[in-house]
This record gives sequence, C-alpha cells and structure tokens, in this order.
Amino acid sequence: MRVGAESASDPAFRHWSERPLPSDYWEDFSAGARGWIANSQSQLPIQKGHALCRGPWIVDANHAPPGAGYLHLLMHIHTLEERLNAPYAREAGMYPDDFLRARGHAFIHGGFSRNLTNLLVRIRARGIMEMRGAEMTVLVQSQPDPQGPRANWVLTGQRFVLQEEWSEQELCLTADPSQWTFLGSRRDLTSLYGYVPLADVLADVNVSFIFVLFPILVEPVVAVADRHQAWAGRDYPVRENLLPEGEIEFDSVWFRYPRTTNSNV
Repeated sequence: MRVGAESASDPAFRHWSERPLPSDYWEDFSAGARGWIANSQSQLPIQKGHALCRGPWIVDANHAPPGAGYLHLLMHIHTLEERLNAPYAREAGMYPDDFLRARGHAFIHGGFSRNLTNLLVRIRARGIMEMRGAEMTVLVQSQPDPQGPRANWVLTGQRFVLQEEWSEQELCLTADPSQWTFLGSRRDLTSLYGYVPLADVLADVNVSFIFVLFPILVEPVVAVADRHQAWAGRDYPVRENLLPEGEIEFDSVWFRYPRTTNSNV
C-alpha cells in the first residue's frame, strides 16, 4: 500500500489524472487486506494483488421489512479501534491477535478521518456478475451516541457499473438525503438499529464503511409463516437463483477527501 505517489508515472496511480495526498486513504492490496473483511465476516482473499469478492454471499437480514430490505456485503472496513475487539468481531475471527498487536488496520491505525462528507470513493475494479436487480454501491454505518441507535444509509442514488475489463469509477458521498436510502431495522433489532440524520452519520462514520449489493430479492424455497420475522438463509433456505452471483475484483480503493480552496492538487 502506498499513500502518495513518488512520481506522476507511478503505475499505481496512472489511471487517475491526479495523485492521492498523504491525508487520503489509498489501498492497492499489495500488502494484503490490511483490515478489509469479506462477505460480512471472513478474511478478505487477496489474489495476485487484487481483493477478491466471490459469491455466494451471506444474506444480510438485519434490515428485513419493515426495514428497507436485504443486501449482500461485499467487503467492509471498521473505522473505530474499539470495533476491532467487539464481541461479534472476535467471535467471527475477523482480526487475529497478531494483527491487532501489529496495529495492522491501515485505515484506523493510519489515523484517517472518519468524516466522509463529500468524500469521493474511487475504485479500480472489474467483475463478471449476474446482478439480478441489485446494484453495487456503498453503505455507511455510524452510532454517534454510544447509548443511541446505530444508523445505516445506502447510497442508492449512485452506483458502480461493473465491467469485465478494469475500469475506474467514483461515487460522491454527498449529504443530500435524496441520494440515499435509510435502511431502518427488522422487527426484532429496533433496539440496535435506528434513525440518525444522514449529515450526522457522514460527519463521523464510526462503525463501518461497506461495499454492498442492494437490493436483493429474497424468496424462501418453501412456504414460511413469516419470512421477514424468520432469518433468511438461517431459519429457512432461500432461492439462490434469484440472488446475485459471480465475482468482483478490486485493484484499488481511494478515499479522496474534499480539498481545501487553497489546495494545489
């Protein structure tokens, strides 16, 4: 991973018309996953220097109706140190002890800003996918009040368009709520997930940043009395032929923070 290019011809940045600043978060996966997690809980596979997200993916049912629906989590990073030792992270084996001792989380231990307002999320990626109605975009999750709700917003007004060949694309994390969908909560998790205004979430994304596929169509294989109250994929099997399938490779991820007016970049 390199933050800031030594020259304009550096191959890591040749696909962009500018170079990251040291204050930008840049990951090219040349030194491994460095804190990125795949498919909700497993270690992110790195193949030939690229992050690999390969289906089938776990169905995330945390926001089942009356929430905004189901989704797949492609890969994510936690953004606050205490999340690395949270019980769910430890139980899933997300962060081995030697990783934590080495302070190997590039975003957290690199001291990058959690204020993602107007951030440009730039990726170089490719994919061979059957999307089946889903779109690839990003989710931000924050809990500004430790005793308050954890809010999830998905950027449904913008999306990445996957191609079989490498392409460079970007999304802007605008604070305009019309560009986003608030996910809400399934009926039995309302004590955990709740509403926080988008502007407050973007100002301090202190839980996680996630690349997602949303929405996904979840249908049970057999009749279920209440499919949204039961847990899709855990309490009952779902029709996999309705879900997205394929694989996506990330060559790089760049968090380009807003420049000040006197920036020379």
